[in-house]
Amino acid sequence: MHEYLIVPWVVFFRRMLLPFSIIFLTSFFIMGTIATSHFVKDYYSKSTVIPQSQIKVEGRLPSVLQWRRTVDSWTHIPEICQSNLVVSEFHKKQCESYWTETYIGTAVSAFPFIAIIIFILFVIDLMSGFYKRVARKIQLGKALCVGMVTEPSWLPNDFFSYFFCLVPICIQKQDGEQIKAYVSMRNKKPKPGEKLALFEAPKAFGGTRYLGVLYAPHIVVLVGG
Repeated sequence: MHEYLIVPWVVFFRRMLLPFSIIFLTSFFIMGTIATSHFVKDYYSKSTVIPQSQIKVEGRLPSVLQWRRTVDSWTHIPEICQSNLVVSEFHKKQCESYWTETYIGTAVSAFPFIAIIIFILFVIDLMSGFYKRVARKIQLGKALCVGMVTEPSWLPNDFFSYFFCLVPICIQKQDGEQIKAYVSMRNKKPKPGEKLALFEAPKAFGGTRYLGVLYAPHIVVLVGG
């Protein structure tokens, strides 16, 4: 199987730990802002779980208080609201208010988890889609040009190589121009003087970039490459 068909998921998720943490913490504090907004605060003004006035007394972050409030809502459900045997219209309204408060609080508390799940699904789709498009280009075997690995060959990581788990190297084209190209982390380290077939990378994060694969006779170099 070609190395560009295999997504290095372990490396990818290890590199994404910092962005994931930033997204989660940001959405965590946003959740606190939502929890103290007038829209949500109205539902907690007569809370039977944790009164709104207790926020200042406890001196906790609104986000932490919101999580505690949600947990208490589900672990201390009033007995009369656990069955359909509501004894009066007053109790019925009280239970309806309780469940409305609980559902809204749960939705607000789940915001950081929803945000991180959406972000994870987005980057997974971006990563897998990129590797699929790369694999299609290479399987067609039509390279833009052939270049030679320079000495020294390795270049420092940039955002593109870091995100897509590629290795940047320096390649000298047949006309003498030196350009940056990227090779798979699963590929054997290209040695100075080795020939690489260069393919145009799928568009991502702007700019034109090149992907290098060890040159083989079955690869067709496009005219003018």
